[in-house]
Amino acid sequence: MSQIPGSPPPQYSDNGSSLPEVVNPGHYPYADAPQVVNSGPQHAPELHYQYGGQYQQPQQQQPYYDQSPEAVYKADEYKGSAAGGTAAPYEVTSNGTAAGAGAGAGGAGADASAKGAPFWRRKRVMLAAAGVLVLVIVGAVVGGVVGSQKAKSSSGSTSSSANGSGPPAVATPSAPLPSSTPSATAVWTPARRPGSAASTSRGNGVFTQGIQLFWQNEGSTDITYSVYNNGADYGPLNKLELSRPPKNVTSLAATSWFVDNNSTKDAIVQLYYLLETDTSGRLDIAMADLVCTHNQTCTEKGTTLITANATAEVDTFSDITAVWRRDQENFKYNNRVYYQAKGSGNIIELSGDSATTTGWGEKDLGVQAQNGSSLTSVFAPGYTMELYYFDATGSMTELITTDHWADPAAIDVEPPAGARGAGVLEACWEPSTNIFRIYHVTDKGAIMEYDRDGVGSQWEGGMSPNGQTVDSTLTASSWDAEVRLFYIQRDEMQRATRGKTSWKIDLLKDI
Repeated sequence: MSQIPGSPPPQYSDNGSSLPEVVNPGHYPYADAPQVVNSGPQHAPELHYQYGGQYQQPQQQQPYYDQSPEAVYKADEYKGSAAGGTAAPYEVTSNGTAAGAGAGAGGAGADASAKGAPFWRRKRVMLAAAGVLVLVIVGAVVGGVVGSQKAKSSSGSTSSSANGSGPPAVATPSAPLPSSTPSATAVWTPARRPGSAASTSRGNGVFTQGIQLFWQNEGSTDITYSVYNNGADYGPLNKLELSRPPKNVTSLAATSWFVDNNSTKDAIVQLYYLLETDTSGRLDIAMADLVCTHNQTCTEKGTTLITANATAEVDTFSDITAVWRRDQENFKYNNRVYYQAKGSGNIIELSGDSATTTGWGEKDLGVQAQNGSSLTSVFAPGYTMELYYFDATGSMTELITTDHWADPAAIDVEPPAGARGAGVLEACWEPSTNIFRIYHVTDKGAIMEYDRDGVGSQWEGGMSPNGQTVDSTLTASSWDAEVRLFYIQRDEMQRATRGKTSWKIDLLKDI
């Protein structure tokens, strides 16, 4: 969201009854949101925000099921060549030649015959790295939007950093999973891939359903995307042109909301990633402000280094999670991004609503996560904002705030699934049922669901999608009473739809 250097920080004028409107060079209006789940930043340091227009009370929608066809590309359709029409768009360099995917991150060699394929259709490569899969759901009602975001998993290598904050080593087919983390027993599953992120925009009438899917290619800094709109096929695979490319093997997070003003059909997406900003290897979190249109293209409008002011440096193996947060009292909008600090292992909060022209506000939450812990977050308007992670002992932990952060509390579920502190965490909140859900991918790749009815009740085992295993990280998101999981199984992207008594599993169309 950032292309006006030197402009003032976000400013607000709101009487509690108006819609927010963003004033920027592109003049993209933003609608009000009655419900938000795990969505993300709205305010960047270089944008001047004004609020105007008439606020309308949210209206409840009927659940909407995405019903895209289930046709799947053949494997050879993804294998690019130096010439010819079969190369996917992201395989073509600026001079028109096909760009190979290269070796797997961390030095693991990929199957040469599969270099042109999207990473989930390649033969499984035991990477000395980790990946991320993120989903953002944004649903719009008349005069409003509903948001939901998931941020998952971090990148890394088999070596520890000098301060001991490296993640456990990744397994190879012939070796057990040792741990290089002094204070934890967690392991990272072998097939966790370079970063992926997806955002889904959902509206009323103007833009019924849209999905924007992003991922980082193996052995490359390139990010590829495909956009699905209103029952049409997924669009072509395109390389996302970024003014500041990410580091190779990065954590990703995505947040989004939908513009529903009967004049545009654009989804506003923020993509968060890591990049090295100096020769010392310092990592910063960048936010790319994207506009994804109904024409199935996404364009960067600017990039902000949101950690430019941060004194707590981002750990090499830190995950990223982001929440688009609404102030219920005065209808102002703000946002939060969370990461793990280098050295201390503490979780750091970045606040977009306290941003300056050189970065976002920073707060150390004073809680220590397991080195390289998965991070995920949920925002339930009118209820709570919650952060889930593995603490320094490997215990699944929740950190909850209404007007202040409470003490961290262990999430006790019986029987515990998988190795202690291992795997990936995801979470979502169902607005119409007020049910919080956590999804835990264990060290064996199994998906476990845990549910809590409202705030203050106990977590219990839920309806896990039995028989499903994950070859990578996953994303979970929800709107109304709907829940979707997206994950990679046997090198193909799966979509799991949660029903009342069972899960429906199918291939995600065309990806």
